[in-house]
Amino acid sequence: MKEWEVPRDCPDNWDDKARVLHQRFWQLKRQKQEEIDKAIRENAPQEILYDRPKVNIKKVRVCGPFTVEAIPIPAVEDPSQSPIPQFEDEEFIDDSATNYIDFMIEQLRQVGYILFPGNRKMELNNVRAVNIGMIHAEAETKENGTVKRVAISFGPQYGPITVKQITETIPTARLNGYDILIFAGFAIDPEAQATIQKAPVPGLTIQFANVSPDVMLKDLLKTSKSTPIFTVFGEPDIVIVSKENAKDWQKEYEIPQLKDGEYCVILRGVDIYDPNTGTVEHVSGEDVAAWFLDTDYNGMSFRIHQAFFPPTDAWKKLKKALKAHIEPEIFDMMRGVVSLPFKLGEHKKIAVKVIDFRGNEVIKIVKLGDSGDRQA
Repeated sequence: MKEWEVPRDCPDNWDDKARVLHQRFWQLKRQKQEEIDKAIRENAPQEILYDRPKVNIKKVRVCGPFTVEAIPIPAVEDPSQSPIPQFEDEEFIDDSATNYIDFMIEQLRQVGYILFPGNRKMELNNVRAVNIGMIHAEAETKENGTVKRVAISFGPQYGPITVKQITETIPTARLNGYDILIFAGFAIDPEAQATIQKAPVPGLTIQFANVSPDVMLKDLLKTSKSTPIFTVFGEPDIVIVSKENAKDWQKEYEIPQLKDGEYCVILRGVDIYDPNTGTVEHVSGEDVAAWFLDTDYNGMSFRIHQAFFPPTDAWKKLKKALKAHIEPEIFDMMRGVVSLPFKLGEHKKIAVKVIDFRGNEVIKIVKLGDSGDRQA
């Protein structure tokens, strides 16, 4: 096993000796990184690397809100569980983790709702702090006139919601009788998202709420009832098409000619939860802002191999900005809901990322193989 292949969390099937070695490896790695960081701080020359653009008037730069994708975010433990160093002088105690959770609860209390697509709101009443495992707050909401108990688990301040947080919080929420569990964070690890998608929990509705980065402005952020700080997207409804089942979808979609071993993906739409009725509605794939396809997902970072922007006006704006003629066939391919043909990579996994008009994203991971297609 190579250094970068060592998992952060020790697998359940490792024996005690392997667990000790795994823990020692990460201790030594952190120590080495601290030594490197110290050497850089003390010896490396400082240079300002911003505000010095190189101008080239002969080239047209095409960019937008989706230009940079999937920079890996380091996994961080639950902030409220982070060890706090003890000092003799109390003024040096670092309580930033606790302050962060308190701040997030106060933001949720002030806003008073979580926004779902279609401008539907899950109104939250009596938002209050709790300390039940990784559940940081609870509230009540009404669904078809019935009061439901809501548990909220906040992700780390500087990192995504991880599989560990998901797997530890769900049993806690069920054991304590909650009806709805909300994971609220600035990002969610794709594998954590897949964990929620592949194993629905009976009697417990689970949602991931994106937290607006503006919340980190703190004192500069003017929170009101109209501020959409906590927003929920849906779950992609996709179909994997191969040469064997292409005929099943040709009447409804324009399926490209597929060779043996080739696949394509259909984005049928997004399944959206209605917090007022507790039902799931379907939104067409043509109504999403953008969707991307990673045809060889490695489980760590999402790489765009194919990109699609279904709204027609987006391509008209691009054509106008470039002041150039672009073949209509190219437009048609890049704004559809059916991907181009592709073959499986070495990881035998694909990932589909869907983005709505507010910039919220959701990822679905699918593992493909000889035994049939299944969700990862």
